Amino acid sequence: TEGKKCSVCDTILEEQKTVEPAGHKSNSTTCAPPHTCTVCHTTLNETLHQWTTDTKTGIVICTRNGCKEVKDSEIPQDKNLVLGLSKIPIANPDMTEDELRDLVVSFMKLQINFAYRVDLKTYGSVYGYYIKNLYSSYGGSKNLANVMIKFEHGKYYGGIPYMGNAAGSLYRWLPFYDAQTGDMDWSPIIVSRREQWYDSKKKITYPDVGSAIFGNSCSSSCVWAWSRVTNEVNSFWTSGLIPANGYVKIGDYDLASGDVHGDSTKTLCKTNGEQKMYEAYAQMLRADGLVQSGHAAMIIADPVVKYNDDGSINGEESYVLIAEQKASFLTASPLAGGVDQYSPLNGNITYRIMGNYAGNVVNGSVKEMKRSFKNLFDDGFLPFTIPELVGQGEVERSTVSFSYSAPTIKVTDIAAQSASSNYLISDITFEVRNVAGELVFTACYANVSEHFSPNDLKTFPLTMAMTANQMYANGGYVGENLAKYTDGTYTIEILCRLSTGELISAYSGKLTK
Repeated sequence: TEGKKCSVCDTILEEQKTVEPAGHKSNSTTCAPPHTCTVCHTTLNETLHQWTTDTKTGIVICTRNGCKEVKDSEIPQDKNLVLGLSKIPIANPDMTEDELRDLVVSFMKLQINFAYRVDLKTYGSVYGYYIKNLYSSYGGSKNLANVMIKFEHGKYYGGIPYMGNAAGSLYRWLPFYDAQTGDMDWSPIIVSRREQWYDSKKKITYPDVGSAIFGNSCSSSCVWAWSRVTNEVNSFWTSGLIPANGYVKIGDYDLASGDVHGDSTKTLCKTNGEQKMYEAYAQMLRADGLVQSGHAAMIIADPVVKYNDDGSINGEESYVLIAEQKASFLTASPLAGGVDQYSPLNGNITYRIMGNYAGNVVNGSVKEMKRSFKNLFDDGFLPFTIPELVGQGEVERSTVSFSYSAPTIKVTDIAAQSASSNYLISDITFEVRNVAGELVFTACYANVSEHFSPNDLKTFPLTMAMTANQMYANGGYVGENLAKYTDGTYTIEILCRLSTGELISAYSGKLTK
């Protein structure tokens, strides 16, 4: 009231004022009570978070004593892409094999289960993608609508779309993903397609198997997970997973056809016999892989092995739990009923998740994803792993190099440069800041080639980023925009997102004409 001193700022009030409470504040280093409010000096028995916005991710988190609680996130933390990635540690040479295995499995699960929703206003009422390898099964060109997964506005979906190519790293979603809501803003992005893809084995030409930027496949989802800890593998495709190309065979089974198994995995299993293959399966651990002709999966829990009275392995009772990315949750007849879709965020209405893992909840029930040794044998699965998980390789610390080092750089010079790493480079981000350090422009660039090996992603030429960046609707998006900031007052930073999960600066300097 008038004439009284304010208890907060000691000002003498000349008129009556009503002041909105600012909320309690605490200087404590922890969120847990009790607190003494620094404003009103009341002792508080409540949790007090210290909210801070992460400028890189947009997440509003509590920074007190490592709390990392998220404020007002619309999706659960275990389904939040940005939070999920932040909780997966970066591999280092001091980690145990158990720690590395847990890291790989966590990444595999996140690829399958993170949640997102698409704003369809940009695309009209329908936007979607075609499911890998199902075109001919559902009636060919007469029934293409039944092969397309169509997004619905405002609904959540789960996991990287299964499109049958290896380009689709999980990290590429980050520049367009809202960490608070899970909204995926595809408005500036070209929905690039692998049109007229020919399947030489099935002698079928598929009209469209999806986006080369954001799609993935069964084998490449495993490879991106393993590439969190290894830089030795050099095949994304099932035909090259064991034992060449940096992969390691598990067990004592013979590979009659040499290093590349081709179409003969069932034959190889039969040639080796049940017990030899059972013994190989029994040696697997979580984060190891299984491959058959045309499909790959990952073990996410150590196997359960049961023995017969004579000491042999019981293939019916022994089993493993797996994770796999595939278009598996279809109704028996898509032409009659469409697709069975799933998401944990839409109440009783379910929407598509592309893949699954043991223990995940789908349509209200827990998925077992259990494969008996007998089932693995009959389906022709061969067990394998990566060197770092079996003591045959050590995790290397990541390095990034850039082909230019001067403190100033022209836009035309950027186009002639390349970034390289000892790990896979998922994508490259360009950030331009003004003299105050404020971000005024950012863009992402990714290699969207259809057929390549992991080693092809260890060097990124920037020519296409400047002149015809396929990530954006305008082919010259990056180069044209950088040209606006060449008066000598703006700095540019070029950052590489590695398969390890790290975002590392490759170059920083001033833009000039």
